[in-house]
Amino acid sequence: MGRLLFALICITTSGYLYAQDKIGEICKWDFDKDCAVALTFDDWLTTHPTIVVPALQERGMTATFYVITKDLNQNTIKQINSAAELGNEIGNHTITHPSSDVNIAKEARPAKEQLDAALVSQQAITFDYPYGAFSNETIDSVRNSGHIAARGVWPPSNYRYNFAPNDNEYYNLRTVSVGGDGVNTTIDFAKHLTKVVNGGGFITYLYHGVGKSGDYANIHKDSLYAQLDTLKSLSDKIWITTVAEAIKYHREARCASLSGIEIGNVNPDIYIIALIDTLPDNVYNQPLTVKVYNQGETFCEVKQGDEICPILYQTNEYVMFRAIPDGGNISLKRGHWDINSVQNIDNIATISVKHKTIFVTTDTHASVVFYTHTGKILSKQTGTCSFSVTKSGSYIVTVNGLSKTIVIN
Repeated sequence: MGRLLFALICITTSGYLYAQDKIGEICKWDFDKDCAVALTFDDWLTTHPTIVVPALQERGMTATFYVITKDLNQNTIKQINSAAELGNEIGNHTITHPSSDVNIAKEARPAKEQLDAALVSQQAITFDYPYGAFSNETIDSVRNSGHIAARGVWPPSNYRYNFAPNDNEYYNLRTVSVGGDGVNTTIDFAKHLTKVVNGGGFITYLYHGVGKSGDYANIHKDSLYAQLDTLKSLSDKIWITTVAEAIKYHREARCASLSGIEIGNVNPDIYIIALIDTLPDNVYNQPLTVKVYNQGETFCEVKQGDEICPILYQTNEYVMFRAIPDGGNISLKRGHWDINSVQNIDNIATISVKHKTIFVTTDTHASVVFYTHTGKILSKQTGTCSFSVTKSGSYIVTVNGLSKTIVIN
């Protein structure tokens, strides 16, 4: 490989990459998808935990649920924490669902504090304006109380990557309303997906009632299932995620940079790079998908600090993996990788699930790692092995750096 000429990558505020000697690039969306979509459900209605959450879980998908805190009780607190454990986001929808932007501004902070106290595994960092009512003063209140974005009720007009040309636009996220006067057919639902795939941006869908007559903007549960299946069928192009994850990724990617630190000076087979951004690390910890150019060589292992970063894909031009900005130096180890074969975990391992145990059958010396859906390591093993989980949800298994998502029901 010789010595790679690592140079700083500069990223403009419009999200595009410019450099004279680039070492790689930061993908616009996670897993190098074309665009991002988040499904949002307002008010934590009674069918959200009984119909919506199981439907999402069955398809290995997550969504954002906006909760009115006056409805919190022992049962709903248990429900929203169960949903959060599956990777869903719980967001702030005020205390009393007021119609006045003045009262919405007053309730933003105390409602967030109530949700943060109730939630075990996350904090409420995105907001949902009741009735879509907001002003510049409301935005200031929402921002200053610790939210990174807010969703309104107005339809999208910009499906492009630069959907937030200034910070205030993150607090005016547009949405496609479903049910009532909004989208009521799967065909209409899919039209917006086509637009955002072509535009490369981010949109949300807004749901209220699902499967219960009398709930606001109610749709039949079969309509939800059909829409979820339509969205799932485009998962090779669309990153299906939560509002918080999409906005964290978008904000991070627009101010992040890659730079080289050691170019094989200590160990000729180890290259060390840094991924940094300018955002507060206590909030912005979303992994970014990175492509590092390999000049026809291959890397067999990527680590950030002591944690392995599973290699998502590798070609003659680049190696792709996920890493957290400011999460520590990234080391890439040069070594054998059969880039001429189809890089699929199913070619080197058999993975099966029985009850809540994941079984992996593979080569004796293969490295096997079990992760949560957020990338936290649960277990590192070698060769044929198994790992039992205690909770339903999505998990990631890697074998020699190749990854696969497993859904435990």
